[in-house]
Amino acid sequence: MAEIKAWEKIKSTKDADKLRAHIEAYPEGYFHELAEMRLKALETHVAPWGGEIITGSTHQDLGPGRAETLYERAVKLDAPSAKPSNLEKAAVLYREAADLGLPVAMFSVGRAYDKGRGLPRDLASAAQWYRKAADNGHAEAMASLGSMYEFGEGVGRDLPEALRLYSKAAEAGIGSAMASLGYMYQTGKEGVSRQPAEARRWYAKAVKRDQPRAMFNLALMLISGEGGRTDLAEAARLLQVAADKHYTGALRELATLYDEGRGVARSSSRAADLLLKAFRKGDPAAKRDLLERPDTWSFSTRRAVQRRLARKGLYRGRAHGFFNDATRKALQRLADKG
Repeated sequence: MAEIKAWEKIKSTKDADKLRAHIEAYPEGYFHELAEMRLKALETHVAPWGGEIITGSTHQDLGPGRAETLYERAVKLDAPSAKPSNLEKAAVLYREAADLGLPVAMFSVGRAYDKGRGLPRDLASAAQWYRKAADNGHAEAMASLGSMYEFGEGVGRDLPEALRLYSKAAEAGIGSAMASLGYMYQTGKEGVSRQPAEARRWYAKAVKRDQPRAMFNLALMLISGEGGRTDLAEAARLLQVAADKHYTGALRELATLYDEGRGVARSSSRAADLLLKAFRKGDPAAKRDLLERPDTWSFSTRRAVQRRLARKGLYRGRAHGFFNDATRKALQRLADKG
């Protein structure tokens, strides 16, 4: 893996610029947090955490260096396609590093329980470890624990607590927390006041962090005018970016804009392409539109859909814009093909 090779070259460096370059090159990388911790240590001349040892460890050489080494070994084992035996070894190493007080390792133990990677899936244990990491200042753990409180997974549902955790994580720069915070302010329920303008503000911050869910939700607010101005051109741009990032719901909404010529030049062919792509990806709204309520779309877009089905050899009728049994059967065959 390219990132592992890059990390091996700089893991012992005391050059802050090299660490910054690694962080910039691999923003979602496995060693991103280690690089950030070492950069912080260089800039402040102190260890990047001061947490106490949580439980006893089999290792005698306690301290930051040992914890980082254990964590680094775990990360190398914890690859996306890793064998179960390697994931189990990684979980053991994460736990040992966590016992030495390393917040990112505490978070990794929580994630292992949360995802069932190397440990049996146990949401209550995941929440406990996320809490330990969050109490030691780990921002991503705050976001993960906030999600558990939002949905009542591993802990009792508590939206005000979710809001508090999301707020801390968002202020620390976690994009997913910004998106979740925006959603909570947009929907406002169970102890959280509805604040559409504040929702827009956090969605906009999350968009800068490359969060497709925030792009989608902010686009819908720009279309409806909820919480502020209407801007159809910007909404279309955000939906396109979200769609390019494989956010399926954005395809159908963007198709609507092309169908109606709102914020973009009207194009039935573009609308049909987007709509069928959403349909193939299983988007519920696109399926409902095409199979149950095709009149939602203009005749020209419906004709374009039929022409595309014909090109695929799925439909043999005329492109008249009426979704008869032959059209519905063609759509069903398209859905079956995936």
